[in-house]
This record gives sequence, structure tokens and C-alpha cells, in this order.
Amino acid sequence: KFSKVLQKNSRLLSFIINMIKTERKNISLLRGYENAEISRHISNQISQKSVDSLIASAQKHFNLVSQFYKRKKQILGYDELKDYDRYAPIGKEASFDFKTSKNIVLEAFQAFSPQFYDIAKNAFDQGWIDVYPQENKQGGAFSHSATSDAHPFVLLNYTNKRRDLFTLAHELGHTIHQKLSYNVSYLNQNTPLTTAETASVFAEMLVFDFIKDKLKKEELLSLYANKIEDI
Repeated sequence: KFSKVLQKNSRLLSFIINMIKTERKNISLLRGYENAEISRHISNQISQKSVDSLIASAQKHFNLVSQFYKRKKQILGYDELKDYDRYAPIGKEASFDFKTSKNIVLEAFQAFSPQFYDIAKNAFDQGWIDVYPQENKQGGAFSHSATSDAHPFVLLNYTNKRRDLFTLAHELGHTIHQKLSYNVSYLNQNTPLTTAETASVFAEMLVFDFIKDKLKKEELLSLYANKIEDI
């Protein structure tokens, strides 16, 4: 159905994307950029060479994606894996209440760095985290750096799902990064997306490595599948 709607509006959508591309092309010409990507790379403080290397590596390993979905098709017992089956759950998803997730995150962080642990523990103990959903509360999750004379503020909408455990770790990765950035001047505290998300995803992986050996087989299968599909 989704594809049919796209096809029905293909002329309009093609016009829109062509106008966006034309605007980017004109801006690049006016600013003397070699290509339309450059402005994004400047914003992200990353080189064209690094981006090209990342793309080349991803293209080189396209076969891994195919292998994964072939295996998933077998696990699901399907003759054919439809597009809408790509994210079908497999295995058994473990649940984690907030107290359990707190302990997991703190243990995982402490095993890596006492400084990580101390900042995260302060976030829990000093009320930096708004944990649960409630009426009129914004959805999603984030960590806001605020200013160095305060502390970062973390918003969650925790519902005891496994993804909430990793969201907690993710946002605390930002929190730790933000708190440590208070050591530099205010104007230097802000970071490009490439740097900011490195900190948060790294924190997720600390928790991933910490829990993967503690889950049952079906829970581990679900964990690995979800992590691969989340990349």
C-alpha cells in the first residue's frame, strides 16, 4: 500500500526532491564547494575522505545484510521474507524495570571507568532524570547539557522494555559527555552530531557487552537481532 501511494504521487515527489537537490547544488556553487556534501561535512567536522571510507566499507559488506535476512527468514519459517517482515521480532525479548536497568548501567559503566560511574550515579541520585511517561509530557528521550553551573537534564519515557534499558544508557552517554565538556569554555561545549552520537552509542555498547552473557538463549537471539537491525 505504501509503495502504491508513492507511485500515485511520483510526479509531485520527484519535483520536490529535484527542487531540494537544485537548491543544494546552487548553494554549493555559490559557496565554492566541490560537491553538495561538503556543507554537511563542515557542520559535522569530518572529512570527505572519512565519509567516503565509511561508505566504501558499508558497500563492501552488503552481503552481510543479505545473509542476515536469509537467516531470519529461516528462523521465522517463511518461504519468502516480505519488506514488512524485516523487523518482525524473533526470540524472546527480556524486560527490565527501571531499578534493574539502573543497576545494569552503573555496573557496566563502573567496569569501564570509575568516572563514567560517578557521573551516572550522580544523575540517578541527584534527580537529573525524568523517568516515566505522564500526561502532557513530551515523548521520546534526550539529554540536555544546560550550563556548567547546573548539570545535564535527561528526559525518558520508561516503560520497562529492553529498548528502554538501551535508551537509558544512550542518554547517559550524552550526559557524561556533556558533563565532561564543562571543563572547556561554554562556546566549545557544543559538539557535532558525529562526536555526540559516538559517546551515546559507546555507552549503549558497554551495556550490550555487559548483559549479553547473562541472557537466556531466546533472549540473546532477540537481543542480537535487534542490535543488528538498529544499526
